[in-house]
Amino acid sequence: MSQVSTTDYSASSVPTDTYRSFTEGAATIDRLDVGRLRLAGKDAVDLLNRLSTNELMDLEIGNGLVTILTTNKGRIIDMLQVYRLEDELLVNTSVCAAGKVAEWIDYYTIMEDVQVEDITSRTTMVSIAGSKAEDALYDSNLPIPKLQSFISTTWRDTFLTISRTDFLGIPSYDIVAPAGSVDELWRTMELETADHEIVETVRIQNRVPIYGKELTEDYNPHDAGLIDYVSFSKGCYIGQEVITRLNTYDKVKKQLVVLTWSENTDVTEATRLMFEGKQVGVVTSAATWPGSYDSIGLGYVQRSLLGTVTRLETESGSPVEINTFA
Repeated sequence: MSQVSTTDYSASSVPTDTYRSFTEGAATIDRLDVGRLRLAGKDAVDLLNRLSTNELMDLEIGNGLVTILTTNKGRIIDMLQVYRLEDELLVNTSVCAAGKVAEWIDYYTIMEDVQVEDITSRTTMVSIAGSKAEDALYDSNLPIPKLQSFISTTWRDTFLTISRTDFLGIPSYDIVAPAGSVDELWRTMELETADHEIVETVRIQNRVPIYGKELTEDYNPHDAGLIDYVSFSKGCYIGQEVITRLNTYDKVKKQLVVLTWSENTDVTEATRLMFEGKQVGVVTSAATWPGSYDSIGLGYVQRSLLGTVTRLETESGSPVEINTFA
């Protein structure tokens, strides 16, 4: 599961027809938000397995999975999309966290045979997303991988790696190629490019967290709704004790939710959410919603309120609704 841009779009306007043409059709997305690392060496799988939350040891060649790098306190460093090749791993990170992730892995490489290489600048990544994304690949005679798998192929002598991640909560295929080598492919596909406002809106609607907003060391995988990417049966990894204890004793205190509010409401990212005069949450992302609401966002809210409370307020008293799109 890769992440999208962290640019602030809270003042953006998203036309309904543009939103529908993307979600009901297909468009390209330039994935400048993604960093790409190559992990080589015979101990690469074992080391990353001991550093992150998911089970990598059973990952078969040609498949991928999402795992989370956490601190020893169980807090989120970054969410990683990992693919296993025959003799190496390809790891997608948030572009702003690529250096931090590489340093984290290198710090814990002691006697292991592991080499980390940042290949972000040497490659390019574009996603084909929307309900008709598969049709777009088929019409271009490109292979169609299953969810969380990848296929290496060539298109007019250009080497491509195509994977399916559904990173926005809708069908999406990620294409990685040498930098500057695929402009002709995009022209041939004749797809529109989804602007960042649309991408951000769809991401928020589907409660997809991103680095720097919902994915920070202020939160753990339970808070962020990422429990599907945590193995409770694998061996030890950094942060395991805290994450397991939170799960065993049901001690999770906050939860990522979708929020909606009306136009001209004083809501921005970092707005504090109040209930009965006390802070119970915070807004982490905000965008325009092309539907029956004016704005849509993500935020962390006190878990004990969920299911009984649907309306919160800003500090000035403006209403913010807890919604359930995802």
